[in-house]
Amino acid sequence: MNAKELLGALDAFEQEKGISKEVVIEALKEALEKAYKKHTDPDALCRVEINSVKGTIEMYEQKNIVEEVTDDLFEIELP
Repeated sequence: MNAKELLGALDAFEQEKGISKEVVIEALKEALEKAYKKHTDPDALCRVEINSVKGTIEMYEQKNIVEEVTDDLFEIELP
Protein backbone atom coordinates (compact mmCIF):
# COMPACT_ATOMS: atom_id res chain seq x y z
CA MET A 1 0.00 0.00 0.00
CA ASN A 2 1.42 3.37 -0.93
CA ALA A 3 0.86 6.66 0.90
CA LYS A 4 -1.98 7.77 -1.40
CA GLU A 5 -3.85 4.50 -0.83
CA LEU A 6 -3.32 4.76 2.93
CA LEU A 7 -4.58 8.33 3.06
CA GLY A 8 -7.55 7.35 0.87
CA ALA A 9 -8.36 4.56 3.32
CA LEU A 10 -8.43 7.18 6.08
CA ASP A 11 -11.31 8.91 4.27
CA ALA A 12 -13.31 5.68 4.35
CA PHE A 13 -12.32 5.12 8.00
CA GLU A 14 -13.53 8.63 8.86
CA GLN A 15 -16.93 8.01 7.27
CA GLU A 16 -17.31 4.52 8.73
CA LYS A 17 -16.14 5.22 12.29
CA GLY A 18 -16.87 8.92 12.58
CA ILE A 19 -13.31 9.74 13.68
CA SER A 20 -11.83 12.87 12.13
CA LYS A 21 -9.17 12.24 9.48
CA GLU A 22 -6.98 14.89 11.13
CA VAL A 23 -7.08 13.01 14.45
CA VAL A 24 -6.04 9.77 12.75
CA ILE A 25 -3.25 11.53 10.81
CA GLU A 26 -1.89 13.06 14.02
CA ALA A 27 -1.95 9.64 15.71
CA LEU A 28 -0.16 8.12 12.70
CA LYS A 29 2.54 10.80 12.88
CA GLU A 30 3.09 10.11 16.57
CA ALA A 31 3.22 6.34 15.96
CA LEU A 32 5.82 6.73 13.19
CA GLU A 33 7.96 8.96 15.41
CA LYS A 34 7.77 6.45 18.27
CA ALA A 35 8.64 3.54 15.96
CA TYR A 36 11.66 5.45 14.67
CA LYS A 37 12.87 6.10 18.21
CA LYS A 38 12.29 2.48 19.20
CA HIS A 39 14.50 1.23 16.36
CA THR A 40 17.24 3.86 16.70
CA ASP A 41 17.50 5.52 20.11
CA PRO A 42 14.81 6.75 22.51
CA ASP A 43 16.43 10.20 22.50
CA ALA A 44 16.65 10.44 18.69
CA LEU A 45 15.01 13.42 17.03
CA CYS A 46 12.77 12.94 14.02
CA ARG A 47 9.94 14.75 12.31
CA VAL A 48 7.09 13.26 10.29
CA GLU A 49 5.14 15.25 7.71
CA ILE A 50 1.93 13.88 6.22
CA ASN A 51 0.40 15.77 3.31
CA SER A 52 -3.09 14.41 2.72
CA VAL A 53 -3.56 16.60 -0.37
CA LYS A 54 -0.44 15.33 -2.16
CA GLY A 55 -0.69 11.87 -0.63
CA THR A 56 2.82 11.88 0.79
CA ILE A 57 4.41 10.78 4.03
CA GLU A 58 7.93 12.03 4.77
CA MET A 59 10.17 11.33 7.75
CA TYR A 60 13.21 13.42 8.63
CA GLU A 61 16.01 12.69 11.04
CA GLN A 62 16.97 15.89 12.84
CA LYS A 63 20.62 16.59 13.67
CA ASN A 64 22.62 19.60 14.75
CA ILE A 65 25.24 20.82 12.28
CA VAL A 66 28.62 21.19 13.96
CA GLU A 67 32.25 21.68 12.97
CA GLU A 68 33.38 18.60 14.91
CA VAL A 69 31.07 15.67 15.69
CA THR A 70 31.08 14.51 19.31
CA ASP A 71 27.78 12.58 19.22
CA ASP A 72 26.89 10.66 16.02
CA LEU A 73 23.23 10.36 17.01
CA PHE A 74 22.56 14.09 17.30
CA GLU A 75 25.23 15.76 15.19
CA ILE A 76 26.47 15.94 11.61
CA GLU A 77 29.66 17.61 10.42
CA LEU A 78 29.80 20.59 8.12
CA PRO A 79 30.80 19.51 4.59
